[in-house]
Amino acid sequence: MMRTKNSDSSSRLRRLFRYYGIRNTITMLFYRYIGIIKSHFINIEKSRILVVNGYKLATMPNDKGISSELVMYGIHEPLTTAIISSEVKDGMTCLDIGSNIGYFAFLENKLAGKKGSVIAIEPSPLIFEILKNNVKLQINSNIEIFSFACGNENGEVNFCTSNSSNLSRIENLEISHNDKTINVSKIEMKTIDSFLKNKEFDRLDFVRFDTEGFEFKIYQGMRETIKKYKPMLCFEFHKTFLGLEKTLEFLKILQNDGYEIKYYVAEGNSARFSDMKYVKKISINELTDKIKNDMVPGGFQVFLTNNN
Repeated sequence: MMRTKNSDSSSRLRRLFRYYGIRNTITMLFYRYIGIIKSHFINIEKSRILVVNGYKLATMPNDKGISSELVMYGIHEPLTTAIISSEVKDGMTCLDIGSNIGYFAFLENKLAGKKGSVIAIEPSPLIFEILKNNVKLQINSNIEIFSFACGNENGEVNFCTSNSSNLSRIENLEISHNDKTINVSKIEMKTIDSFLKNKEFDRLDFVRFDTEGFEFKIYQGMRETIKKYKPMLCFEFHKTFLGLEKTLEFLKILQNDGYEIKYYVAEGNSARFSDMKYVKKISINELTDKIKNDMVPGGFQVFLTNNN
């Protein structure tokens, strides 16, 4: 029997109620639609130079993702922004994978200060040009920027740049997406282990990656780096893309490597939701049980610390 559009919508709504509760779901949907309406009244065709988190940042023209969000609200993922602001300290070395136009990379740079450093990696050739220009806007910058895809092997991949830039990703024809691809480029892919092999630094304190479902493969390609430095990790689990089995496998590997969750963010991480009450403390075992019982949304963010 074919499922109707209405039955699919009802099913999605029931899942949202289960994950977030009725009140939070209604509030989120309300502000989502307000944002859609508001977006029709802003001009995103040209780049704008904004001041966010105390530094300058040029937006990407025609970007329906992070750039338009910054133009409308002046902030992106406020809970992640707040946690990074509390965790990244002066003198730290940070690795930022999937840096986009640099929102988090420049925040990390500001927090790490002159004694610290940031390595920012953005695979999209189109977005990388914006990131490169944004480096020039910084008064004090200890950022090195690179353009390649990160993964579990060295080679070449097709990379899709989305009209919502923060949804850009390595091509995967098995997964359908609602956004529009504006460019497909064949680019180099490297493991983090091979990339950092000849890099000379004494510490790696913090790694953030935003790679739309490729996090597991990136982690597989950085096991030596993890073993050597044991950095704090920040990334989003894309359960929808990974599938149940791979999601649970990834969590088990992280646990076996000595990681435990310090912050868990499953809701409220948008410009209209900035209350730290949405940041939870949960163990990997507790999260695993929730996932098995379908009590966790398709995407959720974790910050993990290594206890070994």
